[in-house]
Amino acid sequence: MLKNKEMFNFLNYKIMRKIFTSALFVAGCLFGSKAQTTIATYVTGCGGQFEFSPPYQDRASIGVYNDVSGNYRVFDTVEVESVQDVVIDGDFAYLAAQDSIVKYDLTSLTRVSSVSFSSVYKMTIAGSYLIVSKFYGSSPFLYVLDKTDLTTLFSINEVDQNFNKAVVIGDSLYVPNNVKGTVDMYPPYQVYKDTLGRIAVIDIPNQSFVRYIELDTAGAGIKSLYQKGNKIYGLGSDKGIMVEYNTATGNITFVSNTGLKNIFDLHNDTLYGLSSTGIKGFDLSTLSLVNGDNDLVSNDSILAARYDSLNQRFICTFTDYVSYGAAKVYDYQGNEVSSYAVGISPEAVAVYYSANNPVVVNARTLASSKTRKIYPNPAADYLFIETHQNETVYLFDVSGRLVISQPVFEGKNQLDVHQLKNGVYFLKINEETIKFVKQ
Repeated sequence: MLKNKEMFNFLNYKIMRKIFTSALFVAGCLFGSKAQTTIATYVTGCGGQFEFSPPYQDRASIGVYNDVSGNYRVFDTVEVESVQDVVIDGDFAYLAAQDSIVKYDLTSLTRVSSVSFSSVYKMTIAGSYLIVSKFYGSSPFLYVLDKTDLTTLFSINEVDQNFNKAVVIGDSLYVPNNVKGTVDMYPPYQVYKDTLGRIAVIDIPNQSFVRYIELDTAGAGIKSLYQKGNKIYGLGSDKGIMVEYNTATGNITFVSNTGLKNIFDLHNDTLYGLSSTGIKGFDLSTLSLVNGDNDLVSNDSILAARYDSLNQRFICTFTDYVSYGAAKVYDYQGNEVSSYAVGISPEAVAVYYSANNPVVVNARTLASSKTRKIYPNPAADYLFIETHQNETVYLFDVSGRLVISQPVFEGKNQLDVHQLKNGVYFLKINEETIKFVKQ
């Protein structure tokens, strides 16, 4: 009698599990086509190999990488020898490349427009504006462009040195603008360090200079500004001093001994920057280093870096300017989680977040492995997935749009694809990306 009861319980368990699995499958089919997921794509601008004279063989390029594909793809080449910056605004990327600014649509990986801009340096997106710094030459160094069509709206002569990043609060534009030191008495008569730090305040509606905020020698070398509430933060890189300016009260606070050389990102209360040995974080709520004197990422060869707040990772680039370019991704504990090759001189990197990310394809067409089988391929109505573990299947179209997200369980599962349009799709399961054809 006990044996029969055990058999009944076992059969009942198998039936209920099958019903539960089927319910999840139906839910996935009903709602999966509307599901979206946000993916972080790393956009990299590469200047190419350093070449002394023409004819130049290795031109500047821009490419993308994400974990969906695990592959780096160059999607445009620019006929110049260097890049200075790349910034993201929604689904658009802006590339500063030597003597031009190029705008891209990241959903289609295509050029939207470009404009000539001699000695372009760094850029900041602020509302409808593209704030641009010139690299060298004579004043003005500050230009304000319309980000939609890249037309120049106005420039400011009082900003007479280059800068990395500005901020806009209300109708006021705040721009780092150092006072240069005296000219060296020996050839080539260069000025290597700033003597005084200051911030230029610009009235945007009136397109006019208002005043300088003086930061004295403590703020010398300030290049980038970040905003948190009514406060502005910057780094006096000559001495590694953090500057806090309260726009409401006019108070200025200096924090010494940060150990930072520059700052590159702000997320929540933490500013991230490069030290001589790696990446550090600076807590704005306590005005102190996040991890004491310890780096979040220990690597003294980082060329450019950004923080991926979605995955709590750092994307870093490396090069020798002649033979290689590389990118490495580190987690918040400083462990390297992935790496990939990029173009030589990858001096600009940014993170693009979107539910419609471009999927960089280098997928296998043979859908089988030690852990799972996927068939038939091509498929008309159903795709069968045999796996040895519970996992989730993500199906993307060629534009990178997620069309189905469905859990699968140990054993044989089926994915209903009959409502999909005919064409090529990409199945993402854990670390595998598999191409299949809907017919």
